[in-house]
Amino acid sequence: MLRSFPTLDNPIGTVLKDDSSEKLHREVATRWRHAEINSKLKLASFGFLRGLTTTSNIDHQEFFLRLPVENILSHHSVRQSPLRMLFDVEGLPNDVILALFVIFEFYNDNSPWRYYLDMLPMEFDTALYYTGEEIEQLQDMAIAQEIRQMQEKTRTVYDSVVPVLIEHDAKLFHPKIFTLENFIWAQSVLDSRGIRLNVNGEATLCLLPLVDAINGATISFLEGTTSVSTDPNDSRESYSIRSLLPVKQGEQIFMNYGAFSNRELLLYYGYVVQPPLNVYDTYSFDLDIDDGPAGEIQAALLQRLGLSLDQHISVDGSISDACLMTFHLLMMDHEELFLLLQVLRSRSKQG
Repeated sequence: MLRSFPTLDNPIGTVLKDDSSEKLHREVATRWRHAEINSKLKLASFGFLRGLTTTSNIDHQEFFLRLPVENILSHHSVRQSPLRMLFDVEGLPNDVILALFVIFEFYNDNSPWRYYLDMLPMEFDTALYYTGEEIEQLQDMAIAQEIRQMQEKTRTVYDSVVPVLIEHDAKLFHPKIFTLENFIWAQSVLDSRGIRLNVNGEATLCLLPLVDAINGATISFLEGTTSVSTDPNDSRESYSIRSLLPVKQGEQIFMNYGAFSNRELLLYYGYVVQPPLNVYDTYSFDLDIDDGPAGEIQAALLQRLGLSLDQHISVDGSISDACLMTFHLLMMDHEELFLLLQVLRSRSKQG
């Protein structure tokens, strides 16, 4: 049920004997306009994982990959598709729109992302795929409850959105395609592979073909940047990757997914980092507010300040500003709480 984080103990992989790597390079060259990929990169097998390796040494700051915005799956892609009408649905989040778009493109034989979509796994080890029995086996009851809530929220979103779309246009939103099972799959694709980038001046969730074929680790060989072409005749925005470290022939190429705790890795990526390797891991705990009038003011202040009773401390002992502020607020007496609330309300009126 639970995978451990990949390590560098056995970094040498086996290049896949099928024509996957050739198809990969051919796809980039023929179907993805203006995209570029280093010819040394190959798909390889590393035990039960697939990843990327290199057929010869790669130097520091060597070019890996360039993806123009038009090759990235984001809500900007949806606006160029038949699903653009989804943006007219009041209150429908962009992330839900993108999940529906992933389903639509997966069943589109002529999708420009056909090869990439065919490479995606059809099941995941993430929270949305946990069975009731597997949830019961978790020793952390808080995480177990969070998984149940995530699953229920996903079902609720589906039930409130998709049947209405099917009723509105069953040809575009075919009921045998836009199923709950496929919606959970698409949401898991975004949870485990989505990256938030600044695209066309707006922070947006994206799927980056090829980039998500790179497995995660606490060490990163790569650095990604979003930039605009320096060519005065070409203002195209693109996402580029270069090497941070030299990579030897046959080694697996890793990317650091970010400062995620084991809780976040478990929920959204389906694995954990064995202690003490995850320097981003945290100890989570819940705080309580007082009973009575003081507790009501505490609750109002927490909401106004954007603070939560669910807090954490890093494994290295560092405490976030938000955690310290929450501690301080909960230690105030009734008079101090009331005074702080009045000050915040006064500032809000002045602003």
